[in-house]
Amino acid sequence: MKAVGRIEFGGGRAFCSGTLIARDLVLTAAHCLYKPNTDQLWPTDTIRFRAGFRNGQAAATRRASDASAHARFDAVGPLTAENASYDVALIRLAEPVSTFDVPPFYVHEGAIPRGP
Repeated sequence: MKAVGRIEFGGGRAFCSGTLIARDLVLTAAHCLYKPNTDQLWPTDTIRFRAGFRNGQAAATRRASDASAHARFDAVGPLTAENASYDVALIRLAEPVSTFDVPPFYVHEGAIPRGP
């Protein structure tokens, strides 16, 4: 199974993709957290992550306990390189996904190297 899954919003009225980066943390795009063409966030209790989603089936389905878009992302602002650079969000899952069923995609391990 892969750590990529489908995030459903509003009881399935909208969806996006997301990547499990820890047992209870999903990385996605900030614009996904907003109702289409608005600056209104989907209610957290309507967000579900379906890990390993393929052919209508998921290895695990979890509800969100929290969701947060980057503070500098403008949901109704113009599509600019700057706004796109802030188009990231995290969703905390109410219950972790078993790493036996769906291993997370680790984005980094260890210390971050310092520049020159």
